[in-house]
Amino acid sequence: MKIANISHEEAPRELMSLADPSPEHIESYLADSTVFVGEWSDERVVVAAVFIQNGQVELKNLAVKQAVQNLGLGTLMLTYLLDYADRMGVQRMTVAISSSSLRHLKFYERLGFRIGGIEPDFFIGYDPPIYENGIRCLDRLQLCMDLRASTETSSGVTPQDQATQPLEV
Repeated sequence: MKIANISHEEAPRELMSLADPSPEHIESYLADSTVFVGEWSDERVVVAAVFIQNGQVELKNLAVKQAVQNLGLGTLMLTYLLDYADRMGVQRMTVAISSSSLRHLKFYERLGFRIGGIEPDFFIGYDPPIYENGIRCLDRLQLCMDLRASTETSSGVTPQDQATQPLEV
């Protein structure tokens, strides 16, 4: 997969909507974000938006086209972002997910993220309400990873070891 930085104007919003169903919410963070796309077979199949501030990077959006999910492309993008953040001198990466996003929680924890906080009723104002796994999205989990720590993931590989130049895979 080839990963490239693009302008927020070029961001594939339809693909981003797989991770965030609110076009208004996407627009609210997109202009201040750094956007990356992953291309595979000349098609944009992964998108990520990050916001860097005060030694911390927040992953605002990470979406993988449904036809190529479960092939490791999201992991490749996140690994690239961890390397990018490390090169930028960032100390910590955070990402917020719904407490009902069980698959996403497993994905991030497998790569070394930990639960850092809970925001009760964050999604209560979404109209229409969002449901995942038969559960209404109400609370938001803040996941975080200290990029300077030497903790290992459950696979025994440090996140920093995983983030080795995945620009072209």
